[in-house]
Amino acid sequence: MKLGIIGIAVAVALAGCTPSQVVNRIDLGEKNMTSLELMALQTREYQASTEAAFGAVVGAIQDSGFTISLADKSSGLVVAKTPSQAAQRYGNQTVSYQTANVTVRDKGQNNVAIRVNFIKHVEAASMHGRAEKEAAVTSPASYQEFFAKVQKALFINSNL
Repeated sequence: MKLGIIGIAVAVALAGCTPSQVVNRIDLGEKNMTSLELMALQTREYQASTEAAFGAVVGAIQDSGFTISLADKSSGLVVAKTPSQAAQRYGNQTVSYQTANVTVRDKGQNNVAIRVNFIKHVEAASMHGRAEKEAAVTSPASYQEFFAKVQKALFINSNL
């Protein structure tokens, strides 16, 4: 009987969590980096035309599981998002996904700089309201994987 009352009390307490409390409990697992460290992680230079690099970026972003919402070759900008994943946490509905913003910048003499910014997003909602949390992805593996796909696409396209 005593355990039943304690169980009910815990369930009521967790169900009463506001979305902001739920979001604050979620650790996105990203470490703090300076803007210079983050830029170094997110940027690579290639010997390629802007057009070839842009095509490689579009292919690499799609191969990484993102859906492109904007691809503007004239500005060199690609914006994309992964499918959302939903879950229940502490009586709240949570949704998580990643976004990517990629720029391809012409550096002249057949050289380009590509910068990608991956961002993790978490949203929680309940009858008490809604809250969001986001953080830049700081895992070197995520960026290395993306740039390996870009490099492979550039190599394949230059040898066709």
